[in-house]
Amino acid sequence: MFALDSDLDAAERSLRAATAAAPVLRSHPGPLRRWTASRARRDLDRVAGSGSVDLDRIDLALGAARAGRAAATLAARGGLHPGDRWDRLLHAEQVLRDGAGRRLCVRPLEAASLGGSTRVALGQLIAVLRAGRGRRRELLAAMHPGQLTSAAPMWIGTLSEIEDVLPASAGLFDLVVLDEASQIEQSRAAPALLRAQRAVIVGDPHQLHHVSFQSDDAVDAALERHGLSDWRGLLEVRRVSAFDLAATTAPWISCATTSDRSRT
Repeated sequence: MFALDSDLDAAERSLRAATAAAPVLRSHPGPLRRWTASRARRDLDRVAGSGSVDLDRIDLALGAARAGRAAATLAARGGLHPGDRWDRLLHAEQVLRDGAGRRLCVRPLEAASLGGSTRVALGQLIAVLRAGRGRRRELLAAMHPGQLTSAAPMWIGTLSEIEDVLPASAGLFDLVVLDEASQIEQSRAAPALLRAQRAVIVGDPHQLHHVSFQSDDAVDAALERHGLSDWRGLLEVRRVSAFDLAATTAPWISCATTSDRSRT
């Protein structure tokens, strides 16, 4: 429809003018307005090299022509093949990884950041973590919460590991991050949130939700026992995930892609 030397910008302007003129032609206006509208359509047909073609098809052809020219220009400039640049990038990435690994092996912790009490707490923590499961829990519970966070400021693990290893001290960490929270039942998230002064809840509302084995009767009884029956809509742990609860009670940021937004 469009020749290789067609002025696509002019074609787009003509298409916009013809699209705006289409309702005028259908409304049987006076001779001057009808002539002006007809001229816009004739200009479009001349630029597109076709006559009486549906405007939507011309719009699609215009997009295809632009895409074809962009592809031809890209191919003329060497295309997307990076050549030896890709090998150099892989080599640089491997050098970076090797250097980071050697750095961690030689000096895992900056000496300046470890005071006397912190070094003692770190040594104690290492000894505790090497103990058996039952003994480890006893020893960790005996440690002061400040010793744990000074020796290891950041902990990463599953919700079960957090409950199994860390003492149930309120506000133990400045920040707790829950990932994949749409698949986490509220009751499983509670121990981690207990240990948080602040929390970031991350999840995808389009993923499958958690599977709860709590019965409705058990949920009702627990809510009534704690005087929370009026909050049942939010604390319905069988159907409301940790992500759902956070999304309804706190500010949240959407990182949805265009395809995600089209589904909502």
